Amino acid sequence: MKKRHFYLFIPLVIIAAFFKLGCVSLPSNPVMPQWDVDLNVPIVNRSYVLNDIVKQQNYISIQDSGTANNIYLIQSQNYSISKDVSSFTQALGTASTSANIVSGAGKGTLFVQFPAGATISNAVFSSGILTYSFQNPSVQVVTITLEIPGISINGTTFSTTFQVAPNSTATNKVDFTGAIYAIPANQPSIYDNSLEIIIGATSNTVTPLGLTLTTSDFYFSSATGYIPAKSLGIKSNEFSLNLSSASNYRNKINLKNASLNLDATYIPAASNNNPFQIEVKNLTIIGIRNDGTQLALVIPDSAKTFIFSGTVKHFDFDQTNSNITSLISFLPDSISVSAEYIMNPNNLTGTVAAGDSVKFSANFSTTSFMAIGSTSTTNTSDMGNISSADRNKIKASQSAYI
Repeated sequence: MKKRHFYLFIPLVIIAAFFKLGCVSLPSNPVMPQWDVDLNVPIVNRSYVLNDIVKQQNYISIQDSGTANNIYLIQSQNYSISKDVSSFTQALGTASTSANIVSGAGKGTLFVQFPAGATISNAVFSSGILTYSFQNPSVQVVTITLEIPGISINGTTFSTTFQVAPNSTATNKVDFTGAIYAIPANQPSIYDNSLEIIIGATSNTVTPLGLTLTTSDFYFSSATGYIPAKSLGIKSNEFSLNLSSASNYRNKINLKNASLNLDATYIPAASNNNPFQIEVKNLTIIGIRNDGTQLALVIPDSAKTFIFSGTVKHFDFDQTNSNITSLISFLPDSISVSAEYIMNPNNLTGTVAAGDSVKFSANFSTTSFMAIGSTSTTNTSDMGNISSADRNKIKASQSAYI
């Protein structure tokens, strides 16, 4: 018997226009949809557009240009994480010096180092303690004068006068909270790392006195000078992408033209023309699904660890320098961004404020023609409009082509 073939053509219309702000570059090889169509109809005559196929949702959307032309778009929100640098302004620890003061010999100058080896030219203290201890082994009362020309409290240069009783020790503390420091103009440069203190002692006899000066736990709300390199620790954050039902497209779509825009910004608390350098070390970006599966972004070495100072450091990731297309096609439920921050990695001088921060901003997007992997669709149609002759042809057919 002669084999009959009935050719059934179903027009599938997916008209996609690639849209992007600025310059437009059309992909040279758009991927067309592939269908394993399971028909439950004798005859179907229907056209499909993307709005029929892709359900509108938070993460995946169809952008309508006002005509039949549509594009397939994934666009994330602008995600950011910030890390303050306040721990860098803490010159913690102690530094001390000891000397002998002779009563009646006039005033002498001592220098006590800033904690942690810091070299400060200007600073505003949020806290800090200077402890001074005098030992008077004589039988006479000794009057002590102590001045710190670089420290002003409430607008007045710090100075104090007190007495040390015979055969006793007098210990006092100066609280530097709110104090302003400016290195004295005549202070020798070899002592830039120290606090200058001028001391005098008087009594009825020439009396040697023991003196110990200690600085501790200096916190600066702002400081200019040298503060040794310090890690601010690892900062990480995880952002939800709110996929909604977009997760249904996992392993079924292949995206093109995916991109990630990443900005690292130093944000000063006030005008700062000489900020310290910041090293961002071991930057990692990982897509995570709720079931625990992960896909890490492949980051070039130049973006994985980098140093910048007081400016925006910008990175663009696309399919030429990373696997960002695979990461977005992975359709993760959340994105994790993590890095270690190191202040002043090259041990330079600069200016810092406790309110300064480092901020990362990340924006994921893709603008692509629809490319659907193997899938299926089922449709039904009313047979009322099919003639008897067409019904007989369908019954006699052994195959159909779409």
